[in-house]
Amino acid sequence: MIIQVKAFARFRELFGGEFLLTLPDGSTTGDAVEKIAARVPGGKEALYNEEGTIRPYIIILINKKRLSGDDRAARSLAGGDELALLPPVAGG
Repeated sequence: MIIQVKAFARFRELFGGEFLLTLPDGSTTGDAVEKIAARVPGGKEALYNEEGTIRPYIIILINKKRLSGDDRAARSLAGGDELALLPPVAGG
């Protein structure tokens, strides 16, 4: 299956703004994030903490809906889905 990835702010600079990602059928958000991290040097450090889990402050959206909770890496994906990655947002 193919999903569209959109990366914003710092992640845009690191991974590229928009790109297509090919994944096996039955893949999850965790599988997609792992493949995104492997695209560039420093990608894993940017997205994962020392325990090997996705950093909790990273915002993940699937089809413009924010995923929350510990199960956000387990969300099933379908072909045509859009995954967005955003670093934490601060300011006023």
